Amino acid sequence: MFSEFMNWVDTSQVAKVTISGTEIRGATRGNDTFRTYSPSPSYLVPRLLEKGVQIDVTPGGSSPWMTLLYSWAPLLVIVWAFPLAILAVAVVMLRHIRRIDETLAALLRRTG
Repeated sequence: MFSEFMNWVDTSQVAKVTISGTEIRGATRGNDTFRTYSPSPSYLVPRLLEKGVQIDVTPGGSSPWMTLLYSWAPLLVIVWAFPLAILAVAVVMLRHIRRIDETLAALLRRTG
């Protein structure tokens, strides 16, 4: 919990932290590990330094797999959805053609 983390910082119980985006992982001076999230970790850095906390910062963001998924998802949707949409339209058109054919056949039987 973030408020508990801030209490630990204020009472100098935090030994080190790793900040990655809004995620904060670290260890207390008693070697207990923790993980919390901050709305904006940048304002914490001066406070952590003031309390003698060792700070490591890593780039935040999504994993490479999520980035790959986000970049390829639109193409995959187009590749899979477009042929399915074409097939659905073709099925509807064939049903209409079949009805027209049945109607014409019925008319020809009446007249002929």
